Amino acid sequence: QVRAGAFGRVISAMINTTTFLSTEAALRCRTMREVEFFQKNMRRMVDFGVASIMAMTEKSRGNCPISIYIKTGLISVAEGKILQDAENRAMVLWCWIGLLGANLLDALEV
Repeated sequence: QVRAGAFGRVISAMINTTTFLSTEAALRCRTMREVEFFQKNMRRMVDFGVASIMAMTEKSRGNCPISIYIKTGLISVAEGKILQDAENRAMVLWCWIGLLGANLLDALEV
């Protein structure tokens, strides 16, 4: 039950983050280039969110090979090298989500 609650919180956080950023982008993106930049980074955030759920599952079942994250397209090879030795992969992924969100807010001049 604790694990189910944690997953619910992670999914809620992802929904809240993407909804907030999407609303800001809808108000502020003026060119197709800005929209494409936003969409690319938003996809990365969602990929990191899914990967963080995988990482949470790992905590209870044991580590899975980082290659699974890479093969599914959730992270790049370079990101995999960083995550490989991370003690808490989910935490690292959420740091990256926060960084992407902050960069998007800067780009949108929020």
